[in-house]
Amino acid sequence: MTEQFDGLRLERGDTAHIAALIELERHCFGAAWTAEQYRNSLSRDGVCLFMAWSADRPVAYGILETIYDEGHIPSLGVIAPCRRHGIGTRVLDELLAEAMRRQLNAVLLEVRRANQAARSMYAASGFELVGVRREYYWDPPDDALVMRLRMPTV
Repeated sequence: MTEQFDGLRLERGDTAHIAALIELERHCFGAAWTAEQYRNSLSRDGVCLFMAWSADRPVAYGILETIYDEGHIPSLGVIAPCRRHGIGTRVLDELLAEAMRRQLNAVLLEVRRANQAARSMYAASGFELVGVRREYYWDPPDDALVMRLRMPTV
């Protein structure tokens, strides 16, 4: 699937995109999984990656994992120059559409307590706070807010 929006392209990624994914994650969060960790994750059933591209440059990504009848978004990132332009919301919308296709009951994620922009984006999409993981993040230290979106039943 390839889609154009605001001069960007959103497409499903796979193990061929690992180098771009690592570059994105390092830019967004300062650290990244190893190529082997991504290869193992993306090769599993129930894991999907969506990436947003501007020309040939990756600018955002999101991952959805299926765990039984629920989804988990372990990571969603947008590079700094592209933030606050709706790109993160578009990636999130695609992940949630995939959750609907998979007929999942809910989608959960963790977000830094300090990341008000991401928290607002998730809340605007219907996610609710369901818990706190104290000192979940280490660089810099921060709590994770656990948020959940109950998926509509068909």
